[in-house]
Amino acid sequence: MPAHLADLDTLPITPTGRVEPSSAVEIAELLKYEADGVPVQEICRKMGISELTFYRWRGRAVRVSDGWAEGSVKVLKDQVRTLRRMLAFHALDIQKLRDRLAILERRNPTSAEE
Repeated sequence: MPAHLADLDTLPITPTGRVEPSSAVEIAELLKYEADGVPVQEICRKMGISELTFYRWRGRAVRVSDGWAEGSVKVLKDQVRTLRRMLAFHALDIQKLRDRLAILERRNPTSAEE
């Protein structure tokens, strides 16, 4: 076994005997082995995973300049969708408050000037 594959032994092993990376960072580390020229078959054999799983993990990673970053496009799109919803709700709340303020100002114009 090549020396650079020895660190693969530090990944947690599931009850089925398969190695399961706990984060995208660990997946990125595996992908660095491929970038260093280690054959995918050798990485998969050492990890106890299929090549399909390896390529699936690789597909989820987002390439950023020199290295691999955590996350996936799907996760980022979900976060953007959630933030847009939150923004819309807050915009509605602001509009409701402005409407209430306008009503109060019409009812009591003297207190609005103070």
